[in-house]
Amino acid sequence: MPKWSRVLTGVLTGMWPRGRCVAGRRVLSTITRERNGAFYRAEAYGFPQEFMDYVEDIPIKAEIGSASGRSLLEGRVIQIADVKADPQYTWVEAQRLGDFRTVLAVPMLREGIPIGVLTLSRSEVRPFSDKQVELVRTFADQAAIAIENVRLFDENPRKEPATRRGEPTQIAVSGQYEPRAAHPAQRHLGLHRVDDGRRLW
Repeated sequence: MPKWSRVLTGVLTGMWPRGRCVAGRRVLSTITRERNGAFYRAEAYGFPQEFMDYVEDIPIKAEIGSASGRSLLEGRVIQIADVKADPQYTWVEAQRLGDFRTVLAVPMLREGIPIGVLTLSRSEVRPFSDKQVELVRTFADQAAIAIENVRLFDENPRKEPATRRGEPTQIAVSGQYEPRAAHPAQRHLGLHRVDDGRRLW
């Protein structure tokens, strides 16, 4: 795994647990990223151990059988109010193990191309509000900027990051800044590390 990818895992792990709080503490969530040319769930929060063991090595294809797959396929926000009532939803075993019903999948886009997906899930049928969807969309956009910044720093430490010079990217649901970040790019991201999930790779 390249250095920028290892650092990015720490970047997203620090941001997302706080970002998912926009929809409440009981919300389940995952981060999907690319690995060796395929997409896998890199982080999971709130799910039972059986679910995390099951999804760890299953690639997510750009197809309609799952919320994340649809988001990768269409490059847009996907919300499934009740996966059990959706005839196109085929990720049945994962749903059983994860015990979720409502799913929101938001792509992280770079130049219009999905480079990852953030998901929020609920164990009850309760769709996310328009405001919550918009907050997660904003978070995904800023996460995509974070990915690009880490790439830029590793490729050329002198190159200007994607944000304006001297102005950190403040994550909309965080707003905290960690001056002793592990990687130079993190000084532009407004990060505060929170460990309440499991890193899958």
